Order: sequence, then C-alpha cells, then structure tokens
Amino acid sequence: MSSQIDLNKFVDVPGDRSELIRKITALSESELDEFIEFALAIMGRQRLPGTPTAALIEQVVPRSNADLAGKLQGPLYYHGSLAVFFRVIEQFLSRETIALLESNPSSLAVRNYRDLFVDLLTDAVGLLCEYDRFLGSSSIRGYVSRRSSIHPVNLYHFAKQVIVGQASGHAFADRQPYVSVAIIRQLIELRLREAFGIFSRAPVNQPQSALPIMMRSILDAARPFQSQMDLSVTLPNLDRIYSWTNMFIHYGERATVHIWVPLYVLEYLRHFALGRSTNGYNADHGVVVERTALDGIRHAVARGQNEEEERQWELLGPDPTARIVQTLSER
Repeated sequence: MSSQIDLNKFVDVPGDRSELIRKITALSESELDEFIEFALAIMGRQRLPGTPTAALIEQVVPRSNADLAGKLQGPLYYHGSLAVFFRVIEQFLSRETIALLESNPSSLAVRNYRDLFVDLLTDAVGLLCEYDRFLGSSSIRGYVSRRSSIHPVNLYHFAKQVIVGQASGHAFADRQPYVSVAIIRQLIELRLREAFGIFSRAPVNQPQSALPIMMRSILDAARPFQSQMDLSVTLPNLDRIYSWTNMFIHYGERATVHIWVPLYVLEYLRHFALGRSTNGYNADHGVVVERTALDGIRHAVARGQNEEEERQWELLGPDPTARIVQTLSER
C-alpha cells in the first residue's frame, strides 16, 4: 500500500443501488483495511488496540469541554476512536446489509445506507484531520471536513420527521443521526429515575408544589452505593455518557460526536436500556439494586442539604422499577 491514499475517493459513496453495493463490497474486501493501515501509520501504531468496551467508552467519550480538550492533546483518544469506528462499521459491511439492499425495493433504504456510510467514512477522515491538527505534521492534504455543529434548522426538520415519518412527504427525508444523542440522554434519565422511583420532591402533603430534581443529584446520591447495585454498565461511565450528551444538547457541537460514538454507546447501554433475563425476561431488570442501597439513594436525594430538610420534603415518582434484592449475590 502507498503511504498516501485519496481520502476524497475513500469517502465518495454512490447513491445508485448497484454502485452502493459495489462500494460496500470494496470496503469489506480492501478499502477499509487500507484506510486503517494508513491511519495507524499516521498515528505511529502497528495495530488497533484490543481495549475492552468499558475502557473505550472512557477513552472516546468526553464528559466536559475541558476533558475533550485534554483528550485531543493525547494519542489515546485517537487510537480508541479509530478502534470504535472499525468495530461499528464492520457491523454494516456484511452480506446481510447487501441482501437488504438487494431485496428492499425502496429507494429510501438505499439513501439511508448511503448516507450512513458517508457519515461513517467522513467522520473517520475527520478524526485523522483532528489528529493531524493536534499531534501530526500536516501529512493530510486535499481534504476539507464538514460543519462541526448542528443547526437549529436540522432539529426543526427532524422533529417533524419523527412525528409524521421519514417517507410521509410531509417532512424532509434526510437523516439527522446526531439528534440520537438527545434520545440517549432521555433514555439514561428515564431509566434511572424510574429505577429508583425519583421524579420530583414536594413539601410533605403538598404534591401540587412539586419541584424537579436534577439528574446530578441522583447520580451523586448513587455514587456511594456503587458496590451495592448493578446497572449493567459502570456508574462512572453512565455519568460520563450523560455528561457528554449534555455537551451536545447545550452547544450542538458535532465535534464531540463522531457518528460511530452514539452507535457504540447504544450497544454499550443495551442491557441497561432493554433489561435482561432473570428467571424470565424483564425490561426493567437492567438495573439491580440492594434494598439498603435504594433506601440510601432515596434518602440522600430527599435529604438535600440536611436531615431537617428530609423531614419537610417527600419524594414523588413511581414505585421503583429496578429489581430490588437483599444482596447482589441473588442476581
């Protein structure tokens, strides 16, 4: 392989069905491997890291702008991001994807797959541009990356699309995949609030005066009880992902959201979100907590600043949906 590849050609994904299938086949057979080899050479690495999923989440998901700034200055972020890109795109470079394209008569299916591959490949080259900017030596030339933030216009059209459907004719058909980050945020928030039965708090016997409880209060209250609950993921990583989603929600910065990250995060959150089998499948059993830990978390949130405050306020919410056990050994 040459020391340089045509990056604009690499990200060129045709919209014709047969040409798209040929592109997917080429990626599977050689183009992806050539790109990974090229990227590793730029980064001074011999191979992709075999880092476990939980550790990769920590490497590639920034929890704040300061954390992102630090990650961009070191090699681990780029090595980990390249590994996540490879793991995610491999899922779509399969005979199953080609079979779906061959059997689905809808032009929308072709368009969606085409746009997905454009996003994946463009962000992969964008990652190299980031590496070259912060740690490289201007070895990437002739490639211009795309807009780094999402515009409110995109959000408007996606909101309408979610309501009436992508193929309805009453909304734009363009995908808005980055908005998935907002859904991940709501997923985490609802799962934890329902698991612990914490929505709001109100003065005793005055539910009409309920006040919201910030997610940060719940996450902080849960931290001392990490060893007494099983969230299907680590609490620090859950906190990290939630903080990362807030960066996107508040600033719309796509620079923090390479397209493979929400896909990888969703896979990481699979059992947290969808539950798991415990003597029969239960969608809520992605969270298991000891009774003493659940009581401690609820007391800490209700207490607020002091014990006196706890006697004046009560928590409002559903019955906790988590699987409640005496000890985690009962799982």
